Amino acid sequence: MNKLRKETLINEILFWKEHNMLPGNYCDFLLAHYQDEETILDENMNKSQHVKWHWKQIFPYFFAVLMFPLSFVIIYFTEFSFVLQTLILTLFIIISFLLGRYYTKKEVWHPIFYIMGTMIVLLLSIHINAVLFQNEPIRLYTTLFLNCGLWLLLGRVFSLIFFSISGVLGILILIGALIF
Repeated sequence: MNKLRKETLINEILFWKEHNMLPGNYCDFLLAHYQDEETILDENMNKSQHVKWHWKQIFPYFFAVLMFPLSFVIIYFTEFSFVLQTLILTLFIIISFLLGRYYTKKEVWHPIFYIMGTMIVLLLSIHINAVLFQNEPIRLYTTLFLNCGLWLLLGRVFSLIFFSISGVLGILILIGALIF
């Protein structure tokens, strides 16, 4: 669709919305469909404003998601010492939880930071168990139970239901593995 035609169509939809010719949510849908940016309705002013995503807004999420695979690379594909690996992964965990805390206050979708942080905690705890205790089954199960307990705690503290569900399912699976 050429630019002039698109602008005319957008202006027409805005006119319909302003004069209540169509319900507001229909107009918002049409605007979101025809505009390149996401359209957000400002309830107080009854006008639309455009929100563009910049790399500064996306980078923390990209970095958080990248930290988990990078943790695998650091543990399994580098020749860093155990202490250096532990320090780097601990730094990733701290960064992840600080970003989660920061974005919680901004009311932006923040659970991704907590998810990545807890996954790195799980990876680090299994790595520590493998290096220090040669994966003794009792210590490995204890480590996994502690991680599930951490998930339950985070689910409770931050009111994130998926952490609570993950913690309960993890504990049930571990109990099932121990029994059978």
